[in-house]
Amino acid sequence: MCTCFSWLLYPGNAEFMKKGANISKFAAIFDVIGERKTDADALYYIFGSRKPDMQSFPPLTSLQKSAMEYHKAGGKFKLGFGVKRV
Repeated sequence: MCTCFSWLLYPGNAEFMKKGANISKFAAIFDVIGERKTDADALYYIFGSRKPDMQSFPPLTSLQKSAMEYHKAGGKFKLGFGVKRV
């Protein structure tokens, strides 16, 4: 059995990621069985900081731009725990 605990598996990511994004394709090979409320990992891997200043951060990628819009609209980043489908 292969498991993964990562921000990449949080189902809410689908709300701000482009359809067909590689992150979404990776997450699709897992059955998510749990979540944890923390945004530090997602913020770090998307923005390069665990506490970015979202008011003045200049988005450099489409992922950063859509994640900022999602966050400003009240969206939350979390971790997902999944088991790889066989």
